Amino acid sequence: MTQPQTDMPPPDARRILIVEDEPALREAYAEALGMQGYAVLSAANGEDALQVLESNTVDLVLSDLKMPRMGGEEMLREITLRGLSPAVIFLTGYGTIESAVNCLKLGAADYLLKPFDMLQLFKKIGLVLASGPRPQHEDGGVREIESFSARLRGQKDSAAVFKALLTQVRRTLSPDAMALFSCSGQTGALSPLFLWGPSFRQCAQTRSWLLEKVALVHGQSGSMVLGPQVGKRAEDLREGVSLGSAAVVSIVGMRGVYGVLALGRRPGASPFTRDDLRMLNVYTGHAAPFVESILSSQRFRGISAEVVTSYAQAVEAKDIYTRGHSERVSGYAALLGQALGVEGRDLAILRTAGVLHDIGKIGIPDGILNKPSELTLEEFEVMKRHPVVGRDILSRVSSLGEVVPLVYHHHEWFNGQGYPSKASGGDIPFLARILSVVDGFEALTSIRSYHDAMTVPQVKQVLLEGTGRQWDPTVVNAWISLLRDEALPDISTFKTTPLNLH
Repeated sequence: MTQPQTDMPPPDARRILIVEDEPALREAYAEALGMQGYAVLSAANGEDALQVLESNTVDLVLSDLKMPRMGGEEMLREITLRGLSPAVIFLTGYGTIESAVNCLKLGAADYLLKPFDMLQLFKKIGLVLASGPRPQHEDGGVREIESFSARLRGQKDSAAVFKALLTQVRRTLSPDAMALFSCSGQTGALSPLFLWGPSFRQCAQTRSWLLEKVALVHGQSGSMVLGPQVGKRAEDLREGVSLGSAAVVSIVGMRGVYGVLALGRRPGASPFTRDDLRMLNVYTGHAAPFVESILSSQRFRGISAEVVTSYAQAVEAKDIYTRGHSERVSGYAALLGQALGVEGRDLAILRTAGVLHDIGKIGIPDGILNKPSELTLEEFEVMKRHPVVGRDILSRVSSLGEVVPLVYHHHEWFNGQGYPSKASGGDIPFLARILSVVDGFEALTSIRSYHDAMTVPQVKQVLLEGTGRQWDPTVVNAWISLLRDEALPDISTFKTTPLNLH
């Protein structure tokens, strides 16, 4: 149960208890901490840990949250009830942040988000041990953290997350200056997003010093607090720097560093403490996964947009007569959809389907696709496969799942005589019925290898004649009401392809 480190630590070494149910992790932590000069004990779960604590003096408990027999949160409650005094740091994944906040409320010193490197762990341990006895967090401080987490959950972009972080830090730590740098590009270069306070904005020497410290923290994915209470050195706050103390912390997620936050206080103000730095790490630790999630989603949307655009271009490259057809159908679909009350996500689905509705034609032989005369029955049967091919292609892209039914059904007829499934009436998805009308309109008003472009009045007549047979009467009437004279509908506001389906 209790596993002291094999190499004898110094007599005055700080004692750390590792509580982890995975033997390999226990051994890895023990070896790494032993090499740092700590005396290490270990336990496989909360129950075993309590027995170790009852019979050994321990300065710090380093514990997982999820363990058999007794988890970390229950163990912490027992530590408090039994009057034991070690500081406690929890190691937790993003999915258990709320549990970690509850542990702060119960008296935990801090937590560290997995995955992490050992350098992060060593820095966290050093901060906690340097702060003395286990802090007793007031409910108000924990409520601040819980409130901050709730605000982060409502943000839709990284700028809003950073703004919420700055607001929270300014309210709770009262700095006189703040600077936020983001990491951008493949090299992860730092770029300033926000500078506030005269010492950062107006003093060139302070700003130069700030950039040095930010670069240092960024390179180490760490944090630091500088000031008299932590043994200020001349190079830390040198002559000419208009600060009394400073705190600098990196915003670290699972995939790297997303930014660096620096705070300053003027000379004569209460200096930042290690407890302040620990709280700053809590706030940035909460913000990091939200930034990471948002950026990952944006990257995926960008990839999806490129894929979809390349699909559409590949199809239209096979037939010079259909160049621009998909983009126009997408714009017409958006215009008609709005007139019929389609909005939000459904409108994005409709517009995306407009771009992709003919993707299946990539599998149709060029001789059929570009034939200048009417297709034979056999050739038409081949052409009728393109909705099925389109469905098969798009169903492999999880983000386009809601687009698939529109692509598959856009050639169905209202009376059930269309293809590929012969669905009729309300069995045809409503958005597919919209797509069918504007697809027919665009094809008829454009030059094709087998017919000249019709005028808008001529196409109106074709649509009215096909009402209730090929097309949904409600959809046709709504579209005709949008058409004016001889001019094609204005879709200039729908020229860019919307692919935000997440």
